[in-house]
Amino acid sequence: QDQIHEENEPMKLKQAYIEHLEEPTEKLKDKTVPDIVRTTRERDDNIKLATLNETYITNLSRDVEELSRNESSISPAKYKSVGQRVRVVTKQETKEVESLLDPILKCLNSSFYLKIFENIELNHGKVISGTIQTNRSLAARHIFFMRECPEFLFRHDYKRRKEIANSLGQKMLEHTKTIFNQHLSILIEEEGKQPIDEMKAAQMTALSYHIKLLNHFTLIRSIRKDFLSLSIIDQILKILQDRSLIDRDQIINEAKTAVIEQSLTLLFSLGQEKDIIKVLRKKNLFDICLKLRIVKDRIIRFISQILLTLLDKDAHKHIHEPYSLSKTSIEYVDKAVKETRKSYQGIKLHRLLKNLEIMTANDAFTECLLEAKEGITVFIKCICIKYFDEKDSDRENKEMINRIHNSAVSIIWRISSYGPKPISKLKANDLFIDQILILSKEKVENTKRAADGIIWRLGNEDKIRFEKSQKKRNQENKTDDDQVIEPKEWDESIPYDLLISYSNKTNDKIISGKIYNRLILKGYRVYIEKLGQHRFELMQKAIDSKKPILVCLSSAYRASTVCMAEIEYASKQSSPIIPVIVEAKFNIQGWLKHLIGEKKNY
Repeated sequence: QDQIHEENEPMKLKQAYIEHLEEPTEKLKDKTVPDIVRTTRERDDNIKLATLNETYITNLSRDVEELSRNESSISPAKYKSVGQRVRVVTKQETKEVESLLDPILKCLNSSFYLKIFENIELNHGKVISGTIQTNRSLAARHIFFMRECPEFLFRHDYKRRKEIANSLGQKMLEHTKTIFNQHLSILIEEEGKQPIDEMKAAQMTALSYHIKLLNHFTLIRSIRKDFLSLSIIDQILKILQDRSLIDRDQIINEAKTAVIEQSLTLLFSLGQEKDIIKVLRKKNLFDICLKLRIVKDRIIRFISQILLTLLDKDAHKHIHEPYSLSKTSIEYVDKAVKETRKSYQGIKLHRLLKNLEIMTANDAFTECLLEAKEGITVFIKCICIKYFDEKDSDRENKEMINRIHNSAVSIIWRISSYGPKPISKLKANDLFIDQILILSKEKVENTKRAADGIIWRLGNEDKIRFEKSQKKRNQENKTDDDQVIEPKEWDESIPYDLLISYSNKTNDKIISGKIYNRLILKGYRVYIEKLGQHRFELMQKAIDSKKPILVCLSSAYRASTVCMAEIEYASKQSSPIIPVIVEAKFNIQGWLKHLIGEKKNY
């Protein structure tokens, strides 16, 4: 049972899968595909193609275009095959697949998109174990237009986002009136109380797909403003406040969940407009979210809470289930950081961070963030986001990244006040130290002030750093070749000209020894402390004399807590520091850059 069958050897399996996707549709009926390949075909969201060539994309583009032109002559097998291939290439890098964007747009702009909503069809094919119920219930043609084409758009339209939003986005707003009028009634009033059969579940899935597409276009401000003149907001609110939505156990029917999640996300995006947020407050969205934040679905709870924060800045005082909320918050931030658009599931990162910044005023929520494995790390990632390459950047992007930095720095500032644990994590991250130093020179006053506060807090943790260096030094001394050498006591009577600080790496010791010998031959009086048990205490005495300290910089030096303690103490005592790089291609960064600053490197 635990043996891997030779036919299912991973590389052979992957190659068989790719070859299967490339086969002409008409051959699929006659081909017997291994069960494991067939099952994988239904769960290929995360598959990356090992070989993606121009021919593959050209053939797929041709097939997608065909689906945008023809209807009656296309078999369900064709829709399924093309949809699977689109799903696979969606996960690739944009530069590899961007030529497919125009054929995808032709499908979404075609009359077929609205037609499939007017006539919902079910998939009557054989059920494969392990597939998703809601996706399986819709016919292959519907899945292609409703899910596969939009998902490709979400990931790859970034460079053309405004152009596409102003054309396709407007068309989808027009379609919404027809789609909502036909299908929304199944969620409200008496019909909403009726049992949900497979057809109703399919209708709800279709609705959730369309609302998700609307969410995508609301990332563009000009589209958000157009919602004020439409009835979409009122229709969405009618769904959310219907009494049939939640049962006595605070459970929302699984078929309705996706519609509710997408509806809340849509309102969150629309609420970024001042005129719309005023409307939402008048429409009593606050009370709706109060009810939804306690339902037994973590995504609905999460979006309800950030909507509450958007509606009322004091909503953080009463956070429900802070542990679950913190986990979902971290998940959304982590996913958004990795995306080019800096958004996840229709929520832009800078907007999410702004709400989380407010929510960190709640101690229980902040403590949960701190205790989470990735709690601090995800916000460090936000601080370390760089501006786009000049060719792809614009004023809007730069403003967005400035907002991300500003909120992330403020969040870390608050988290860093919760004892030594966050401080230790921050100090250990060289990339964070580098970036926080850059942000401390920002023109944005709030960012600069928070960054300065973090640097001050890091620099005032002497006791924590010293204890860490003591522990590390004791461990190093157990295997240190020089531990048997008794260090020379600092002699106050000797007028030393210079001190030398170096790491215990063999190469560093050799080079620092050569520097020492050369300086002695030149007539300088140099104090160099051996790497023994009392090194830090003796170096403290030496540094107290305010003599210049020559530091031999290398990767090993930067990694040594003993060296860190020495140079930090020298910096605090205002002793002159002379940095000397003793390792090829070594760059001053992290805590070294923080302590040494812009001093010249020799």
